Amino acid sequence: LGGMGMGMAASPLGGMGMGMAASPLGGMGMGQPTAAAVQSDPLAVLDDVNVALGSVQPAALQPLQVVNKNGVTVNFHFTKNSPGPHISVILVSVISMNPLPVSAFEFQAAVPRVMRVKLQPPSGTELGGYNPILPPPSISQLMLLANPTKAKIRMKYRISFKAGGQETVEMGETGSFPQL
Repeated sequence: LGGMGMGMAASPLGGMGMGMAASPLGGMGMGQPTAAAVQSDPLAVLDDVNVALGSVQPAALQPLQVVNKNGVTVNFHFTKNSPGPHISVILVSVISMNPLPVSAFEFQAAVPRVMRVKLQPPSGTELGGYNPILPPPSISQLMLLANPTKAKIRMKYRISFKAGGQETVEMGETGSFPQL
């Protein structure tokens, strides 16, 4: 996935040719960036922002399906939340219809240098095997996106997980974001 010329803070995506901010910070509170932080570096504001999953309000926008691989679907749900200037909150929803349990699930994302993405910790990394009698197992993860220049959003992503002893890795790119 190299060649997009993207950069961010420390990248767990390794050789994807872009950096990414995947937050090791927990945080159930809602931080507001200071005016000084916004003026000095509009992309650094994400360092101090954490959004509680329970505070998220869905927007009236259709979700964007990013991946559907081996029974695991990843959707982006857009929200009304904006914890600071030019910051959007996106709910990454992972659902498994795989009859085998899924483990070690990980989602990573990267955006062009004029933006910054921060992933808050996921609700889990394991999904039970699908049972048609029960709702499908799911993982939720909040993704914060700072886009101070209002540039068209392009995002590279990588998911990985194990099911039935087989590892699945899927990488791709999407630019199908609504105006946030």
